[in-house]
Amino acid sequence: MKKILIPFILLILGLSSCTEIINFPLSSDATGNIIVDGGITTDTMAHKIILRLSADYYYNQVAQMAMGAKVTISSANDTFKLHETDPGVYLTDPTVYAKMGQTYVLNIYYNGEHYTASHLIHRIVPIDSLKYVYNKTSGRFAARNVPSFEILYYGQEPSSVGMPYGDYYLWDYSLNGVSQTDTVTKKRFVSDALVDGNYIHDFQIFTFRADLLTSNTGLVTVTMSTISKEYYDFLSAVETLVRNTGGFFSGPPANVPTNILNTNPNGPRAWGFFFANATVKRSIVVKVPGK
Repeated sequence: MKKILIPFILLILGLSSCTEIINFPLSSDATGNIIVDGGITTDTMAHKIILRLSADYYYNQVAQMAMGAKVTISSANDTFKLHETDPGVYLTDPTVYAKMGQTYVLNIYYNGEHYTASHLIHRIVPIDSLKYVYNKTSGRFAARNVPSFEILYYGQEPSSVGMPYGDYYLWDYSLNGVSQTDTVTKKRFVSDALVDGNYIHDFQIFTFRADLLTSNTGLVTVTMSTISKEYYDFLSAVETLVRNTGGFFSGPPANVPTNILNTNPNGPRAWGFFFANATVKRSIVVKVPGK
């Protein structure tokens, strides 16, 4: 018994004394690269492209914006010029919309470099209906004794037979006109791998606390986008990276995929993703029962 306990105790003592803070001498070569965020959809609106500059890993300030760039989005038939409305924020005119089946090309001219990306708009899939469920004593927030709403989706998932790829979907939502999915971890995105060609019902896309309502009712607007596999992979990689806690069993962090290319192979790199999505919207009024 002593022969077993002594090595075990020594191991515990050794592990408990191995904590040391190490600052790795990371390279700063990746600073000053352009980071692209945004795209175009079939909605008629001012579409946004945000340009930032990468910074050193230990840089503890807000990333600098890429100001003064020339930005356009074009297809075979249209070219849209974007205007810088805030530092690093570029918008199309509010009358712009993308068309189904078109490939859209982003061109960015910044600091003597030309960055570009392209994306095809995939087929649109309608929302048949939405339903909500009010949970007073069950659901995601039940342990905190907070009532909640579930938003359920209903719709026909089209068959991908004969296609080289399946379908991928992204959901966003707003509550009383205020977006509730302004970060990747709040969005919902899925592959149709397990449901291809089936009718989807009672699919929970969002859950939110009932106390977000300022009255007993609220208007929930869901935006459903048909996205590419490449954009799905990008969102998945970003979510994995953000949720990486750096714990003992966490994997090493890695750069997420990108579809942004600098036409100068010897110039600065570009990261991020330019998307072109087909979108549909549907709204539903939620109500706290008994009020």
